[in-house]
Amino acid sequence: MTGYGRGMVEKDGVEVACEVRSVNHRFLDLGIRLPGPLLSGEARIAARLRSRFERGRLEVTFRRRGAGGAASQVRVDLALARSYLDALQKIGAHLHVTAAVDAVHLAERPGVLAVEEEADVDEELARCEQALDLALAMVVRMRTVEGERLAADLGARCDRLAELAGQVAEAVRDAVPKAVEQLRERLAQLLQGVAVDEARLVQEAALVADRADIHEEIARLGSHVQQVREALAQGGAVGRRLDFLAQELHREVNTMGSKATDLAARRLIVEMKGEVEKIREQAQNVE
Repeated sequence: MTGYGRGMVEKDGVEVACEVRSVNHRFLDLGIRLPGPLLSGEARIAARLRSRFERGRLEVTFRRRGAGGAASQVRVDLALARSYLDALQKIGAHLHVTAAVDAVHLAERPGVLAVEEEADVDEELARCEQALDLALAMVVRMRTVEGERLAADLGARCDRLAELAGQVAEAVRDAVPKAVEQLRERLAQLLQGVAVDEARLVQEAALVADRADIHEEIARLGSHVQQVREALAQGGAVGRRLDFLAQELHREVNTMGSKATDLAARRLIVEMKGEVEKIREQAQNVE
């Protein structure tokens, strides 16, 4: 489910901002970006997100401004500076030019000098969590609105699916007797007056009746539709349950399509397949 939220916390001269973007995903996929000094807190932030969400791709970005009372120090990468010096001297020797290199020149090379702040990691992460909670509150509100829209759409499709199932049941009401009668007529044409083994005829008629009867599939489909409605009424994180029920609906409708022989019923089942496919697509967007 999609959503966006932003939260900001300011304390002791330090401002922490958090942005959260949520998009649809079958599972929970987290992308967390923390300031360098706080990278060790990624697992802590991830645990907080997992306690609130079960599905979706969440992009979480933290930005920090201000030093507050934190002390700063300059880190020098002497090994990198030596590598720069050796490289510059090699260039000078190869091109027969003077390699006039001093400390200031080396200090300007990328990565040689870096300013690091000695911050209280726990305190900084606490600020990040406060900003995160503010951002997530906005995300949840947006996802709730989308969830209500999805629930309404899924409910309407369940209604249509139940209506189509009733029409199919009516269309195939006499399908079994018709199939048996067609079998008798074919045998009569083929045998042309030869006596028919009634026991074998009964056996074949039973097989034909079993292949043509889809009332069990219609009943199971009705049960699955009811379970979808119950899941929507229950609310909460029901996305995985809806995924499973959508697969069951798909299985029942496919079986009905392979067994039905009545032309009108087959047309209705094609429309049912379309509704089930829409339910499967929408279920993947539900938390």
